[in-house]
Amino acid sequence: MISLNYYNHDGIIKETNSNKITARINTDYKFIDGKLKVGENLLVSRVDNTDIPIRDNVFGACSTTRSSGLFY
Repeated sequence: MISLNYYNHDGIIKETNSNKITARINTDYKFIDGKLKVGENLLVSRVDNTDIPIRDNVFGACSTTRSSGLFY
């Protein structure tokens, strides 16, 4: 069995999205009059996400913290 899947979703926030490509292969072999069954499963996927830029929006300004110095 061979399966291919493509997923493309635009986020609700401007310039955010998610892309995913998946390929799957399943094989089964029977030996000794069907008494022995050998199989394999292979799954390959690639995911590309474009997240919210942290430094260019209000949320990033609130969540970005910087610290300096040594703490003991």
